[in-house]
Amino acid sequence: MGRKRIALIFVITLAVVIVAGALAWKRRTGRPSGVPSTAVLVDGQYIDCLQTTSSFGEPCKVYDGTSGKLVDTNPFSIRLSAFSKQQGGSPTDCGKTSTRAPAAKVAACVQEAFRSHSPFTAQYITDLGAFTYAYGIAGDAGGKVAEATYDSRGFPGVPPNRRTLLLDGNKVRLTSCVDPISLGIDADGLVGCITPVNEAASVPTQTKPIDTTICAIAENPAAFNNKLVRVKGSYSGNFEYSMLSQDGCSQSIWFDYASEDSPPGLAVHVPGGAMPGAEDEKGHRIRPIPVSLVRDENFKRFQRLMKARVEAEERAEKRQPGGYVSYRVTATFVGRLDGVSPEIHDFHKRRSEHDRADFLGFGQMGLFDAQLVMQSVEGDAVLERER
Repeated sequence: MGRKRIALIFVITLAVVIVAGALAWKRRTGRPSGVPSTAVLVDGQYIDCLQTTSSFGEPCKVYDGTSGKLVDTNPFSIRLSAFSKQQGGSPTDCGKTSTRAPAAKVAACVQEAFRSHSPFTAQYITDLGAFTYAYGIAGDAGGKVAEATYDSRGFPGVPPNRRTLLLDGNKVRLTSCVDPISLGIDADGLVGCITPVNEAASVPTQTKPIDTTICAIAENPAAFNNKLVRVKGSYSGNFEYSMLSQDGCSQSIWFDYASEDSPPGLAVHVPGGAMPGAEDEKGHRIRPIPVSLVRDENFKRFQRLMKARVEAEERAEKRQPGGYVSYRVTATFVGRLDGVSPEIHDFHKRRSEHDRADFLGFGQMGLFDAQLVMQSVEGDAVLERER
């Protein structure tokens, strides 16, 4: 047998083996060849969002569910489009624009389509080089509307509320808007849904603060959410942190004043994504109970001790640079307590301490599951060096 004939037989045999293997792999996995094992089947298509990229043009890869061919690289657009088509009709593409300088015509297009009960989509994109963030809105022919957000770095693996789905490797959040749906334009020029307010539930009924502890709050923040509380705690902080803690309790809560003023020493911080107030069963917003700062003699004395705390730490730093000598002010406080949901709290407890910068809570980087917004302070405040 000649060499060419042997080579031809080898090639044919190899091809048969490859095809047979591909068919067997497809039978075993239920997916066509060429689709990576990390891709997830969604509505007849495979979406792979595990690769890393800084380009919004290719945050993920989408493969045809039958042929395995690459059909799209932007599942964010696919999600918006799929939502807009769910009641039929041909969606109006209101366009893509920058979140930094959004085109007014995009918002106008969305509002007109919504008024006429026409399906639509729109996208607002921010490309920061190292990562990309996008916001989108879509409506269907039945008048339902959803907002979507995309982060190339991925979102934490827990929905921020009951109306939100995490999709595509946690890179996309899809949130259904609350009935009755109405649209508005925010201060940045982005069009979005206006959450209805439960006015009856927003009327304050609590007259006396609940006596509790920092430890009890840290254990179950949702149980105290949007309630007036009285706690004894020790304040500590620096230019970006403001915390109340309790001896014997492993977690702290964020501390703020019920005014535009900030605690002395706090200069700047990156706020988290948690919002004061609550949500009823329908998703309607319950406003945070109003609190006003009482600037009485107790507060003035507390404020002097807070300023003395900052000065004491500055003197200690000059005497011993890098020595990290800390002082705290311990007192009894009355104020509104804001807490995250049980789902977010449980999610935080399952994660390591160094991996909690997820913007889901209160205070600096959203690291705190609760915050106290101080209304008043009692006359027992003392300044002491931290042990």
